[in-house]
Amino acid sequence: MIDLELENKVVIITGGSGGIGSACGREFLRQGAFVSIVDIDKKSGMLLEEELLVEYPGRARFFECDLTNIDSTCSVVASTIAVFGQIDCIICNAAIFHANSLKNWDEDDLEQLRRHFEVGILGHMNMVRHAWADCPGSRGGSVITIGSTAGRFAEPKAMAYLPIKAALIEGVKQFAFEMADAGGWAVCVSPGHTFTREHAKRVKKTGQTKKEYEMTAGNIQNTLLKRFLEPEEIAVWVAIAASHYGRLMTGTEILVDAGIAAGGFNSAYVIPNTELS
Repeated sequence: MIDLELENKVVIITGGSGGIGSACGREFLRQGAFVSIVDIDKKSGMLLEEELLVEYPGRARFFECDLTNIDSTCSVVASTIAVFGQIDCIICNAAIFHANSLKNWDEDDLEQLRRHFEVGILGHMNMVRHAWADCPGSRGGSVITIGSTAGRFAEPKAMAYLPIKAALIEGVKQFAFEMADAGGWAVCVSPGHTFTREHAKRVKKTGQTKKEYEMTAGNIQNTLLKRFLEPEEIAVWVAIAASHYGRLMTGTEILVDAGIAAGGFNSAYVIPNTELS
């Protein structure tokens, strides 16, 4: 087993109670790190904290946070430092997805675009900025942004989502530039279609098996591996990016897409309104 040297590192994970976020939390804990689970969903966050503390006593804490609120974001940084003493890595994972085509936009859609920006970009920038201010050593650690293949390839009704993910993919270069002199690094991990809770709900609703669902999902059949990615598989790459090996990839994107980039993308696939993390 490759030693990622993450033992006793302190990691903040936004959107930490969701599919990819919670998988990241478990992976970092497995590697010996301390984890701040950050999410606006208090109920899910508290349940996850309770579950993780059974296996990893004293190593995980949940902090409720609204990334659109600067005071809330600052509080998470301060609380993490108070509990764990430092910050070594910030995983910028929280996101929302509002589905609509530009031709159908109204005032509500414009408001949703603003929320996409405030959560996905501004909220994370504020968190990183305050971490660097309150814990200067964190600039010598890592910032990992969670992008998406949706930031690379157009898809139906993603006019709000695509620009935010594209910004996270490209913005990692600036994070890397500003961290370099302190020895820090920044990497973007961009997943393809991942089997999160929303997909699990759809499988249950249709009465299909997971394999049957994959076989009928055009977007999955157009990947080379013809299957969903699992959140745990994404989490491994996030951990690698946050490790000392990730420093060698600073300013770049790791595309974990099961062959979407090579195999094409189904433009007929439509994702319903949902929150993603």
